[in-house]
Amino acid sequence: MPTADRSSWSRAKKPPIEIGDLNEEESIKYLTEIHKITEKVEELYQLVGGRILELKDVANDFSSGQSIGDIREKILLEAYNKLNSAKILKNQKHHEAGKRVIDALLRSKEINIEEFRKLFENE
Repeated sequence: MPTADRSSWSRAKKPPIEIGDLNEEESIKYLTEIHKITEKVEELYQLVGGRILELKDVANDFSSGQSIGDIREKILLEAYNKLNSAKILKNQKHHEAGKRVIDALLRSKEINIEEFRKLFENE
């Protein structure tokens, strides 16, 4: 069993590179040039924004014949399942703290681990 000091993360010589979201123009270019999608490109972009992994997923789903509505439903179901798993849906254990975290994320786009812990302090 690997120990923390022998993990691949601890052996990394450089910190990981964070790749930000693509802007709308880059996303459209990615969908049209890489995935060869010529229709409903803007709608696909609107579903997930410029997050490259999500763009890839919706492009693959659309190319396999799924409708925009089906893809949207899949995304919403995945989000629901994640919120349910975290117990932050209404009447669940972490609902109030979850609302605070989501509000903080909507305001600043990111929070550090200490702020996150403070938001769950009384949970």
